Amino acid sequence: MIRKDFLRKIPLFSDLSDDELGLILTSSQQMHYKKKNIIIFYEGDPGDYLLVVLSGKIKVVLLGEHGQELILAILGPGSYAGEMSLLEGGHGQLLS
Repeated sequence: MIRKDFLRKIPLFSDLSDDELGLILTSSQQMHYKKKNIIIFYEGDPGDYLLVVLSGKIKVVLLGEHGQELILAILGPGSYAGEMSLLEGGHGQLLS
């Protein structure tokens, strides 16, 4: 269960009211992924959700033309990706 106090610690959500945080939580979906090479989304996929890391780590990579990985970021708890989708009316997806 995700709590408002966790979201409030994330700068993106820190100035929101309890009601606004509640709306985010009710429209969000918590997903669990097992540790391994699981692809959550591909480059070029529609950006219609926000990912918030609750626990664990997410590696953000681009694949080179010969399949080599270029690591762009390692996201840990409290990190997020896809924030630009919020401006386009997307929905949130919380990860742990």
